[in-house]
Amino acid sequence: MEEFDLRKYLNKNEDELKFPLSASDFSKLAGGSKISIVNVVLTSPDTGEAKKGIRSFLEQKGLITAAEVKAAEALVATPPAPLTEDVETSTKAIYKKILGTHPALGDNAYIDPRNLVWGDTLPNKMKQQDADKYCSDLSKPALNIACHLPTKKEYKDLAADKAHEKLPNFSGKGFWSSSVYPRNPINAYIFDGSNGDVDVGYRSNALSLRCVCFGR
Repeated sequence: MEEFDLRKYLNKNEDELKFPLSASDFSKLAGGSKISIVNVVLTSPDTGEAKKGIRSFLEQKGLITAAEVKAAEALVATPPAPLTEDVETSTKAIYKKILGTHPALGDNAYIDPRNLVWGDTLPNKMKQQDADKYCSDLSKPALNIACHLPTKKEYKDLAADKAHEKLPNFSGKGFWSSSVYPRNPINAYIFDGSNGDVDVGYRSNALSLRCVCFGR
């Protein structure tokens, strides 16, 4: 993203925004990736005049699109109800509900039988390379937390548990994996959230994603 331009905008035009951003929001916006910008500006319940002003700037710069604005606003207007109980799949695998997780993992995060934390589906689609980086950036080495885009094998393990049939926000979506297709590196493996199949697609396509982290 254009970090310099965004910093300049935030510093120079604060009076025009009427309400300054908090230090926390400024840090996320000025140093974040595109997806974190969209999350801060669009999906926060506290939009305010300051964030509306930044939204216009981001749209003008092409950092967010009208479709992303619409999708994020719809998510804020009608957020999915989080599940509050553990899930038992048809194969008797238990996925344990986690409360108070990293915000990027969403309201519906679960630990699978292999002690892997599955985050919820994120509100925005992106290219495979961007999805891979986004999930990796959630890692916190100082806290011994490692996150990544799920591998092909991890998706196959989840499908073997039939977990995609029970966990929220899987059906009707295709998810990027971190596993690049060995015969042609312009492709990577995709998980079909409806039937649990694994296919291959161009990494330049924008698809859904969810991140996984090692449980503690």
